[in-house]
Amino acid sequence: MPSTGKLYHHKMKLRHLKADTKTEDAIDYLRKRHPLYFIGNKVSVEQITDLINRLKFKIKQLGIVTAAA
Repeated sequence: MPSTGKLYHHKMKLRHLKADTKTEDAIDYLRKRHPLYFIGNKVSVEQITDLINRLKFKIKQLGIVTAAA
């Protein structure tokens, strides 16, 4: 994505994320669905890894059940 200097929020849905989903699999899914954000380090892998781990922790903590893939 070309930089316009404005803040832009892009939604990257992880509908089938579960507490036991491998973080690497979730990152690969996002890379396939939203490749432009991973080219040129627009979003760092460490930042996405931390976010996915936080989401998985929250899912486990709340006992949220998602639909099967």
